[in-house]
Amino acid sequence: MDPACGCGSFLILAYRELRLLEIEIHKEIKCLEKHKYLDLQLYCGIDVDTMYGIEIEEFPSQTARTALWIMDHLMNVRLSEEFGGYIVRLPLVATTHIVQANALRTDWRELVKPGELSYILGNLPFMGAIWSPSQAQ
Repeated sequence: MDPACGCGSFLILAYRELRLLEIEIHKEIKCLEKHKYLDLQLYCGIDVDTMYGIEIEEFPSQTARTALWIMDHLMNVRLSEEFGGYIVRLPLVATTHIVQANALRTDWRELVKPGELSYILGNLPFMGAIWSPSQAQ
């Protein structure tokens, strides 16, 4: 979960890296067991519905949802290249859990149950020209 996800950069990269790790694990299993699953869906345990984000602005929250689906497609293509076959995600059953809300005023437990949450990632607010490290003292 990223409580101030913006356009979803952290979530997208985390999703990509988890999917790449998943592909590497299945490659190792394939080498060890010398077999291939008949259903390519069995290679794909991580889905976009494992990612959660809160963003106060509408456009970045929509961008984050779309970008997660694009990364999902790219990782499915990569999976197909590694193992053959093709993953069909249509109709879309899973959902991206990016909500447009103020993370400071939202009960995060309404978005994801604490027992289902593994990590909270975040990025410090970008203050640009209005803040400098010398002002931090």
